[in-house]
Amino acid sequence: MAVLLEPPVVTAQHDAPAGELITHCQAEDDRTYELSARWPREHGLFGPVLERWHNPLLAAEIIRQSALAVAHTGFAVPQGHRFLMWNLKYTLSPVGLRVGPAPTGLTVRIVCRDVKRAGAELSSMRATADLYRGTALIGRGETTFTCVSPQEYERLCGVNEPATDPAPGLPAPVSPPLVGRTDPADVLLAPTGTAGAWQLRVDRAHPVLCDPAADSVPGMALMEAMRQGAQLAAGCGTVLSLDFASEFTRYVRFDRPALVTAEVIGSSHGGGVPVHVAVEQDGELAAFGTLQLQPVRSA
Repeated sequence: MAVLLEPPVVTAQHDAPAGELITHCQAEDDRTYELSARWPREHGLFGPVLERWHNPLLAAEIIRQSALAVAHTGFAVPQGHRFLMWNLKYTLSPVGLRVGPAPTGLTVRIVCRDVKRAGAELSSMRATADLYRGTALIGRGETTFTCVSPQEYERLCGVNEPATDPAPGLPAPVSPPLVGRTDPADVLLAPTGTAGAWQLRVDRAHPVLCDPAADSVPGMALMEAMRQGAQLAAGCGTVLSLDFASEFTRYVRFDRPALVTAEVIGSSHGGGVPVHVAVEQDGELAAFGTLQLQPVRSA
């Protein structure tokens, strides 16, 4: 089972215009779309790293939002349909992440592949993305997702009643600086006493990561939790997650414990550190990913 591609982290429906990442979507043909996007200098969760580089997780968010925009505008997927994400991956150039004096304008070229329909309606597709800063290609990525109606979503997945307590039993976080954070509320991992393993801690009332009506942990929250686990496993201070390939196999529910494990795999090459991360709930694998972390320093 996939995870929700929606609810969104940053969308026009939930944030002021200053928070929107996708500003324009135009079709080149029935499978190719060009979108305008921007990397903001400030963000409620994925702010700049050491004030020098845009947060790489914003690339994942831009790819996610671009795929949703294409599904709605190019394939007429109705508002209210749910998007179930099976994977999301990206590769970025560190030069392309440099923060400038103003929000960074990007062009995103989406190609729709493996398109499947149920009758006339979009059922699933794989969206590949090229990210340009000016004329320079700075990154590539892709995501695969399934579209279902609200009724089909309830039939497939069931809907849990929202909790009255926004964070029942949320365990204490690891030290925020260890995972590149300053606010404990943005730390998604708690110590377990076992090396390389942490308990997932996602507050469903988090103003950026979660929709209050969500019945499972959103994909972007799982990606950020995996990134934090990778940084802890690498143990090399501040990092950029320049390569990230994530896959999702089951829903992760808020009301049951989930375990995040991470380990460095192989040898570092080119200054980067490869890390494998997994998320388990009820003894079953729910998500996993491989990251390439690049240690960085302030100027």
